[in-house]
Amino acid sequence: MVGSLQSVCQDYEPNSLLVRYAPGLAAQAAPRGVRIKSVVGSQGVRKLEITDGSAVDTKLAELKATPGVLYAEKNWRLNTSVVASAVVAPNDPMFGQQWHLPKVAANQAWQVTKGSEKIKVCVIDTGADPTHPDLPVKRGYNEIPDKAGPTNFSDGNGHGSHVTGIIAARTDNKIGVSGLAWNVEVVACRFLDAKGNGYLDGALDCLKTCREVEQANITSNSWGGGSYSQALYDEIKACEDAGQLFVAAAGNEWTNTDLTVTDPASEVGYPAVFNLNSIISVAATDSSDKLTWFSNYGKTTVDLAAPGMDIRSTWSYGRYATESGTSMATPMVTGAAVLVHAAALAAGKLLQGVRVELRLPWGTRLTALQVKDILLQSVDAIPGLPVASGGRLNVNKAVQAAVDRASKAAEVTTASYTLRHSLYVPTILGCKAWGNRSRQPYRKAAAAVTGLPLASVASPSCQCARAKQLRVVLTLTTGKVELARAQALLQQLKASVGNGAFWRAVRAVSTKAQRPSAGDGSCLVNQGMACPAVSIRQNCPASQLKG
Repeated sequence: MVGSLQSVCQDYEPNSLLVRYAPGLAAQAAPRGVRIKSVVGSQGVRKLEITDGSAVDTKLAELKATPGVLYAEKNWRLNTSVVASAVVAPNDPMFGQQWHLPKVAANQAWQVTKGSEKIKVCVIDTGADPTHPDLPVKRGYNEIPDKAGPTNFSDGNGHGSHVTGIIAARTDNKIGVSGLAWNVEVVACRFLDAKGNGYLDGALDCLKTCREVEQANITSNSWGGGSYSQALYDEIKACEDAGQLFVAAAGNEWTNTDLTVTDPASEVGYPAVFNLNSIISVAATDSSDKLTWFSNYGKTTVDLAAPGMDIRSTWSYGRYATESGTSMATPMVTGAAVLVHAAALAAGKLLQGVRVELRLPWGTRLTALQVKDILLQSVDAIPGLPVASGGRLNVNKAVQAAVDRASKAAEVTTASYTLRHSLYVPTILGCKAWGNRSRQPYRKAAAAVTGLPLASVASPSCQCARAKQLRVVLTLTTGKVELARAQALLQQLKASVGNGAFWRAVRAVSTKAQRPSAGDGSCLVNQGMACPAVSIRQNCPASQLKG
């Protein structure tokens, strides 16, 4: 089955039109022979029902000529183009059949991130199977005016379940297939029925719900059809303004959409060909990195390609199927976008050194346009591939680029950092005795050698590392500083321990009772500090040993 949701003919809902009036003029501008049936989307678009028996084209022309009408258009049908039957397989592990995952270097990307449930994807399609053992979708919406109810997103077609599985099938669970994003929140919005048919007003409502109610980071849109729609353009633009990424199927007409996009009557490639920055238009390639026989293409209207031929994924009713289409390539880019978001959120700095670490206490949240830029800039170049980026999706490169971008952002962004340094000190006493003598002097010494306020230094922790030795951990918190300053402070602390400045500070701030002894180990650093001669009479209790 070629799984693109594209119109196969000039088809629209009978006796129905979509119109947007100038503010405050809806009642006055409505002509005779129509009634307002509902408001769809978020831009004030009215769905009109023709009540006087007029033809749709006749009433459309009348509306367009009516003062106060900003635009009027047909309620285009969006549906599935089926050219072959689905191949359904039994429920067993199928990762070896998913050639597309190693092709886009997903295995390597998973070493960096497997996703994050802080990222939300809204799949706008035929719904999803909520009972499928390999699908994580437990919440969704129904924008089809039927008896199923507004929250029944069950998939009677299979297409939406297939798309959702490519993005986020449960992975590493010994069941079925693997998804690109192991961890992600997925919400389904159903506006296409069991036959794969739906109308533009349902798509507008799904987009509104995914933006206003769910506030999703990404929408995945393996559907299309109809000619240019100002209502759909406006709704996607509202999603863009809200910071949402719109991943869209380029379509399955084997057409150069660079040529058709300038034709007002063309029904090829929408909504993917809209000139909006937040849209990623996705073509389909095969296992040899060749453009598939059905995929649309264009060096200005299509952004990149992804595998879209013979893709194994979940299906409705708990089953699995192999599908082909730009519909399958689209969720791969969606899943990659999830990993890019997650990699940036989790990005941190780790300074290599003996028992020294510095971590960012926060991640970087990328914008939709930054995610798009990373995905397009990190493709594998494929000679002759007629898309804007000139290449095919590489998830690992994209994830690495996200980490690099987050790290560079950290270098010029001020933040509060936590610095930690571990000291290993010989002792004849346990942690309790050490703490009684040395905890406060160690705090003061750490503050003195770094120049940080005493309040920035936590009370040192202590544990028996091994016999006759304690592990003492110094923890300091900086104020708002750049990364370079935090690194310098950490190195300053480390150097002071090595050159004796820290130990001299310990002695200087200690009271007579706190002065170093052979018992607390601080005098054993060879920096000219005399240790009293005492006999070792006890070691760390065996019950406190930590290896």
